[in-house]
Amino acid sequence: MKRILHFTLLITFCLAATAHAQNLALGQWKVHLPFNKVKSVAEAGNKIYCASERGLFYYDRNDNTVNGLSKIDGLSELTVNNLAWSADFNTLIIAYSNANIDLIKNNKIINIPDIKRKNLTGDKSIYNIEVRGNLAYLSCGFGIVVIDLDKTEIRDTYIIGPLGSSIKVFDIAFYGSDIYAATESGIFRAFENDPNLADYSVWTKVVDDLGNLGDFNQIEFFNNKLIANYAKPNAASANSLDDFYIYDGISWTSPPPPPFVNASAKNYTFRNSHGQLLITNNYSVRIYDSNFNQVQYIDNAIYQDPLPRDAITDAQGVIWLADNEQGLVRFTSTLIPQYIYPDGPLSELVSASSVVHKRLWITHGTRTAGWFNFYTPGNFSSFIQGDWKTYNNKTLPNSGFNIDSYYDNMSLAIDPSDPDHVFIGSKVQGLLEMQNGLPIAAYRETNSTLQVGIGNPTQCQVVGMNFDQSGNLWVLNSLAAKPLSALSPDGTWRAFSIPGIPGAPLLGDLTVDSYGQKWINVIGNNAPLGTGLAVFSDNGTLDDKTDDAARFFSTGIGKGNLPSTDIRAITEDHDNEIWLGTGKGVAVIYSPASVLTSQNYDAQQILIKQDGINQYLLESEVVTAIAVDGANRKWIGTESGGVFLMSPDGTEQIRNFNELNSPLLSNYILTISIDQETGDVYFGTNKGLISYRGDAIEGTGGCSDILVYPNPVRPAYDGPIAIRGLVPNGSVKITDVSGNIVYETKSNGALATWNGKNFNGEKVHTGVYLVFSSDDDGSNTCVTKLLFIN
Repeated sequence: MKRILHFTLLITFCLAATAHAQNLALGQWKVHLPFNKVKSVAEAGNKIYCASERGLFYYDRNDNTVNGLSKIDGLSELTVNNLAWSADFNTLIIAYSNANIDLIKNNKIINIPDIKRKNLTGDKSIYNIEVRGNLAYLSCGFGIVVIDLDKTEIRDTYIIGPLGSSIKVFDIAFYGSDIYAATESGIFRAFENDPNLADYSVWTKVVDDLGNLGDFNQIEFFNNKLIANYAKPNAASANSLDDFYIYDGISWTSPPPPPFVNASAKNYTFRNSHGQLLITNNYSVRIYDSNFNQVQYIDNAIYQDPLPRDAITDAQGVIWLADNEQGLVRFTSTLIPQYIYPDGPLSELVSASSVVHKRLWITHGTRTAGWFNFYTPGNFSSFIQGDWKTYNNKTLPNSGFNIDSYYDNMSLAIDPSDPDHVFIGSKVQGLLEMQNGLPIAAYRETNSTLQVGIGNPTQCQVVGMNFDQSGNLWVLNSLAAKPLSALSPDGTWRAFSIPGIPGAPLLGDLTVDSYGQKWINVIGNNAPLGTGLAVFSDNGTLDDKTDDAARFFSTGIGKGNLPSTDIRAITEDHDNEIWLGTGKGVAVIYSPASVLTSQNYDAQQILIKQDGINQYLLESEVVTAIAVDGANRKWIGTESGGVFLMSPDGTEQIRNFNELNSPLLSNYILTISIDQETGDVYFGTNKGLISYRGDAIEGTGGCSDILVYPNPVRPAYDGPIAIRGLVPNGSVKITDVSGNIVYETKSNGALATWNGKNFNGEKVHTGVYLVFSSDDDGSNTCVTKLLFIN
């Protein structure tokens, strides 16, 4: 089966200039992925394609641009294992980690999912691709698959193991009239034009596997010889003991290490490229001429911290190296490295995210239901004015702080009064304070009220954080006797016990509501299922502990009525209601102001009708994230169902995005953050970050800087027309210059959209149209105009 898609490049970055945020249209997507981990490279005419762990990109030598490709552009998957190029058929072959295959041919994407869908219990990995004429030979975990590049379909499959058994084929090469396969069981040979290559009996083992000590994982034709690599099980250690085998047309030999062998390295690729042999190992690239004389050696003396995985040369002698941390590295004759990859964070991990005044920050920890420690090195990133920056010891080498030691960063808080003032929470090292992109302070038990964990004295576990309306930063401190601390704007720290929660519990999320109450996810000793929800109030008196109050929510009527004690998200909406994401759907606390004084404090579930059946909202889903947009609508993330956009009261589903119906990277959502000034909704998934230009923005209470885009609306444009800066959630009327109403709607926050059609569904005529926006009583009114060309 084949799926064919036309694609356009939506992500383009220029090396010569700073990349800036594109003006996305409503409903458009944008990926924010780390393209720096490159493991395969292929020359395709004037383009150099690179396979990365989180997508595909190419460098265009004509205009010096870097172009990222992803599911937004029609690619079928995310993680690319390897690539190959057929010049004869103008086709790029893309093999993904799950054995799916895409062909990019004449600006069309053709999907060949046969191997992915093949019912095999063993290894389906595609280890290498060799192009020969109109055929692409795929070395797979079960045998060899042949793709006809002319017909764009699978032509044949060769299972070559003894008695027709499946064996791992890592690479193939052609020599004379024969085809050679490097496998886990040795090197096999068959006559290339044998009509029965699918018959295992025509394949002869010509080199044994040396008693299953390792695998033949590379084989390449060079200078009228075959060169094969034999990797032993300890190949990843400091001394790999890789062996080389050479076939000269008469015999296979394993001579003493020749000049081009490095026995202390793990060899990744052999490449016959423009008359040179390139051998890439785990720390260097060696290049040899046709007489096996080393003509170039690239290691850490040439560029810092090399992690090469593949390398080729081009006709001009330029070396193109795939580095597993630094992207595509280009070397000319000067051997000065040029690092090339699309802009993005340097990690796909997203454990927390937040946006204030168009400044997005994310932490790169491993976030689980129980907020467990995984000791992920300290990394976090910002996305400001279209530029990504990742913060770690490498990017800030002289900061005075060992950022990498801030393991398991799972929370962050942006100062609402100063969006360049940010706090990062680590479950190991406490709290890190950033100002204008630089760390300025670190807090632990020695200089704050934060405490080390009881029973775990080496760790200061900071989890959820949130600012209140007075500018106090409230910090949850897991496994501490006083688990709640407040940092005031004047630098004063205060610690609080939580009445009703004894001991030193495991804690998770924290939200401060408009009444100053702190809502806390209590994991307790029931991780990862959780024990429930706590609300705490200091009653606005930080220094008077006598009026502190708290209440605990659990399951059962009269006890909080939670659908589940597994609390994953806590969010306040524009009506000051508290929305909870739980292990069994959504619950709402409609009167949070009275929960500490009333006996009726139970949470409520939202009853909806689906397929004629009454049921609770998302009751079969684990709800992991909830964010509120400018129209008070709820963006709800789940553990397996993707994202749901619900009406303000939660009774109407407006949209559902998942892996099948959208470019969403994964159905497992970890975080959702909304830029209320642009409408961009950022989804942090277990496979990385992606954003969607939503159709709601927050207003300021009246008309402000009204903008219509596009304006004018030209005949070729068929997308939504956006009008922003309107009266929040007001009525919107669009009229012609004679005052005839052609369209009417309500704004989502301060933004409304129009499809350019009248009430009859017809495109309006060419002319000037007026947009009127007002609130219900007409006290706030604004007007603007647009030119429509049809």
